[in-house]
Amino acid sequence: MHPLSVSSALPPIARFVGMTRQHCQQQLHGALIDSVDFGHWLLIPSLKTLLVFRHQHCVAVDRCPTL
Repeated sequence: MHPLSVSSALPPIARFVGMTRQHCQQQLHGALIDSVDFGHWLLIPSLKTLLVFRHQHCVAVDRCPTL
């Protein structure tokens, strides 16, 4: 089981919506998942996912199947 999916009824990555950028980064770091921080986005290459932030809170999760 993926570390981010423990005790969650939502798909693992969807739990980031509403979290602060710092909290998202801490969760990823704690799960030993690398991320790339730039602008209003946080790229998670291993999950082929892009987190979108507004006012430092995650507002969307986009899948990037071509990564």
